[in-house]
Amino acid sequence: MKAQSLAICIPNYGCNKSCPYCISKLTGGVAENNDLIYRNVDKVVKLATTSNVNSVILTGKGEPLLHMRAVMYFGEHFKDFPIEIQTNGLALLAHREMIKTLYDSGVNVIAFSFDNISNFEKFKDVIADVQSLGMIVRVTFNVTDKYRAPIVTDNIRLCTFIDLCKKHSVRQLSFRNITIPHNYNDGNAPDKDAKKVVNWIKKNTERRFYKALIDGVIAAKGNLIRKLAFDAQVIDIEGIAVTYFDYCLQDSHHEEDIRNIIFAEDGHCYTSWASRASILF
Repeated sequence: MKAQSLAICIPNYGCNKSCPYCISKLTGGVAENNDLIYRNVDKVVKLATTSNVNSVILTGKGEPLLHMRAVMYFGEHFKDFPIEIQTNGLALLAHREMIKTLYDSGVNVIAFSFDNISNFEKFKDVIADVQSLGMIVRVTFNVTDKYRAPIVTDNIRLCTFIDLCKKHSVRQLSFRNITIPHNYNDGNAPDKDAKKVVNWIKKNTERRFYKALIDGVIAAKGNLIRKLAFDAQVIDIEGIAVTYFDYCLQDSHHEEDIRNIIFAEDGHCYTSWASRASILF
């Protein structure tokens, strides 16, 4: 089995942002088992090595930066891999010293999850601090119409994002199309707000805006940098590494085309976020 990356679910200490499109509420939950996490972590290191993963991603059902001890623990155990942390960044706004802690924990990429174009300016000092330590900043933009004004207008195009990335020294830009998991059903989603999330996504995700952005990527005719194992492409547009994901969650794949191995809060490994049947061990 080969995989693009290993995704580690930081044990959930909650979230400091209430995104109405939160996919975590649609993929079910597992009970945390810290004993099993510690027992299996060395086995997961070996699995990541034999699966030729390119990177380790620190993520979770909540905001990973709310559990810094776990971030530091996994950083130490996976220090031989490139490490990326996915975050909404709010904790870094409040506690800028955490940036150095992430650096000392071996983090190479801080991937900020934005859904408002004004976040580029809001996080400019945080981004500058990350850059000053030599870590890479990625902005993953969750495309919805939550901020219909002024985001989804004919005046906001790909070049707007490229210019902002250049202004703030953001080296990587991703667009994520917010979607409902293929195998979602009410029985698999214990969170009482899951139906609200589904209804919100149906009513508020902006397919036109996403299509316009991707049409802009294609029209830009940038240089292809590399193809990823799950059909995504990384394209050089004016010095910015741009990619996009038509479908925001891995819940199916071919054996040789696995996007993530998922090390979950229960101490087990899976190949799908939305299926407990995908368990490996």
